[in-house]
Amino acid sequence: MTYNTLKLSNLESSRVFGLGTLLDTMRLKSLLKLRFDTEYSEEVMIIGEHGDSMTPVFSHLGADVLMSKLWNVFEEVRVSAGKVIEAKGGTWFAPATAISDVVRGLQNEESTIMPISVYLENHEICIGYPSEVSSSGVRPVDYNLSRGEEELFLKSVDRIRSAINKNLE
Repeated sequence: MTYNTLKLSNLESSRVFGLGTLLDTMRLKSLLKLRFDTEYSEEVMIIGEHGDSMTPVFSHLGADVLMSKLWNVFEEVRVSAGKVIEAKGGTWFAPATAISDVVRGLQNEESTIMPISVYLENHEICIGYPSEVSSSGVRPVDYNLSRGEEELFLKSVDRIRSAINKNLE
């Protein structure tokens, strides 16, 4: 949707964005807080597609964290939206919170990093990626990924690209 909006609107890419994986990241941080009683800021996020191929970024945490426990929590996040939709018929409050966070970011001169859907020139698609959000608009930032994270992210890129190409047919 973000890519189509960008292409149809003729707006600058810094003005077109979607929630991307912000909501998934918020859910992940919330579950990590519950499980490990630890706050995680920008070190933990989910990037890529908002769906099955989303990619958790744990490599910025350091070596003292047990990865298998983190992956278990990530799997909970991956299925959580489906459980909410099944139980309530939809998700409303969590997306509203994510939207509020983005709007607050857009009102500030100082930028905040969020994994929102933005246009990545090197991949020629819009996808959830760490981005600066400020009153100047949005801009993807350089973000170091581990080799494994990069591989998963590229699979997500391919999945989005395939969906875009299918939509254009």
